[in-house]
Amino acid sequence: MSQLTFPLFENDISSQSKPKLLSNSQKEVLDQIPFAIFDLDQEGMCHYANSECERLIGFPRYLLLQEKWKDFIHPEDNETVLAALAENVKRKSDYTITYRILHPSGVLKHIHVVMRLVPESVPGIVHFLGTAIDITEQKLSEEKIKRNDAQLQALIRSLNDIVFEINENLEYENVWVNDESILFTSKDQILHKKISAAIPSEFGKRMESLAQHVLDTGETINCEYPGVLNNTNVWYNAKISLIHDDVHSSKRLLITIQDITLQKNFEKELIRAKEAAEQAAKAKEEFLSVMSHEIRTPINSVIGIAHLLLDEQCDPEQQETLTILKSSAEHLLGLVNEILDFNKIETGKIELEKVSFNIAEFIRNTCKPFILKAREKNIQFELDLDEKIPGILVGDPIRLNQILTNLLGNALKFTLEGLVHLKVQVIFETENDVELRFVVSDTGIGIAEDDLERVFESFTQAESSTTRKYGGSGLGLAITKRLLLLHNSQIKVNSTPGKGSIFTFDVRFPKLYYALSEAEESNRKSAKTYSLPGMKVLLVEDNRMNALVGKRFLTKWNIDVEVAENGLIAVNKSKLKDYDMIIMDLQMPEMDGYQASIEIRKFNKVIPIIAFTADVMPHITERIEKCGMNDYLAKPFMPDILYNKISKYYVNC
Repeated sequence: MSQLTFPLFENDISSQSKPKLLSNSQKEVLDQIPFAIFDLDQEGMCHYANSECERLIGFPRYLLLQEKWKDFIHPEDNETVLAALAENVKRKSDYTITYRILHPSGVLKHIHVVMRLVPESVPGIVHFLGTAIDITEQKLSEEKIKRNDAQLQALIRSLNDIVFEINENLEYENVWVNDESILFTSKDQILHKKISAAIPSEFGKRMESLAQHVLDTGETINCEYPGVLNNTNVWYNAKISLIHDDVHSSKRLLITIQDITLQKNFEKELIRAKEAAEQAAKAKEEFLSVMSHEIRTPINSVIGIAHLLLDEQCDPEQQETLTILKSSAEHLLGLVNEILDFNKIETGKIELEKVSFNIAEFIRNTCKPFILKAREKNIQFELDLDEKIPGILVGDPIRLNQILTNLLGNALKFTLEGLVHLKVQVIFETENDVELRFVVSDTGIGIAEDDLERVFESFTQAESSTTRKYGGSGLGLAITKRLLLLHNSQIKVNSTPGKGSIFTFDVRFPKLYYALSEAEESNRKSAKTYSLPGMKVLLVEDNRMNALVGKRFLTKWNIDVEVAENGLIAVNKSKLKDYDMIIMDLQMPEMDGYQASIEIRKFNKVIPIIAFTADVMPHITERIEKCGMNDYLAKPFMPDILYNKISKYYVNC
């Protein structure tokens, strides 16, 4: 298109009427041009606008020719645009300018304008031929980039990270850092240099190798490396990732360096704390193990001798003294057991057994000692068993006994007069299982509402005066609650001070339908007779008093007993004589029970070996199994439990 050198008058340019100088054919040509063309005089009046100008500005052409150009400009840009026009009217020179216009759609547009001076056709009248293009998208992109850069800078300032942009030659293109002092060199000195320029030592070379790997594979890599800053050892984390965008054709990387010294120090502290906690837990376990052995061993002798003497003929005064002695020793044993059981539960080392048992018979036997205690206190004890309760169920009778013993023991302890009642009823039953509800109620001192939750906490009773008056460790209900959680059950309590308490829990048991085998029936009958004639047992025990008590009971049951004072003697005796069973203490001089069992198993694989130990910590049972022992019995033992344990392996000799 030839250069336009004539004024594009479409309207009057002075008070004198002038002919229109732009022909229709010329206007048609200008309307085909894909950018805006307009004509402005020195007053800012528009004398011509092509169709693209009309589209760009957004107003009809007749309005563009009636209003001053400033009316279409953003108010904030008006002064700048008019000043540029006035300046270049004086200088009579071309110029370029960028400003914003107010589109009637409400969209703010950015336009870039080239203003070329038109030779004067009318003296004293200055015209500029303007060409304008829409640069809104470009401006928005630039502003977005500026915002992103500002946000990135703000983010970097808040995080104190170092961010590098790396080109495909592994050179620094950009560096963003809040504090240049944390760089190994100045920011300007590393631009357009290799990665190792900012990361000295061997790790710089490794970083370059990792960066090349990311360029080749697109994989994001995280790595940690040590450094020294201001004579202080520091740790950094480097994240290397590929930049994905549509602007650059070449590959680029982003490396983010983060100071993780505090995190590393915290990790070290955590490791130290974990090791200290593990050492403390180990020391605690060892302490409990030693205390268990040291306390339970003499209690075993006291309870055992009390049982033996109570079976002898003695006058009422002696009977009362022995009963008090036995009761006191059993109370002490109960406290020790509670502490040990609580520790097992806390460390997750208790698993419920699944054995078959007659639930109704079990409940009656559990209640027998409490019925006797109730008589001693002149308190009524009632047991209400639902007739619909099935015969043989599968569960853990030992833990269920512990739960009922804790609840019934508390009920009797805190009831001075009135009634203790245990009700067991069926609340749900299917062909395969049954759910039983246990309700223990009493007319005792009761619990205040504010204390109902506290009584289930460890080492806690409703009031400190309760411990002084009634005794106890404050662990019974805490253990009960945790044991019921193992049964997928919860305990509920309702209580009124001065009137009594009601404790309720539900347990589901699988059913088991089978008849007792001949062997089981035989064992059951023989247990009642307390006689195992012809059985030969080697009792391995270094404690003279415990050996005496154990031998007395075994002899009483018509068992042929020999005693070995330590494991070495037991091994030698076992080589010389055939025994039906070995009852093995664990902690002994010369050779302990573990090693003795290992040695015996080398030449006798079948003889039953029962561990006889005052140490009942969880790790003991694991060691017992590894050494080839068949079973274990805790000291102090109850005669019935010892007898039942032995009778399991009894063969009529």
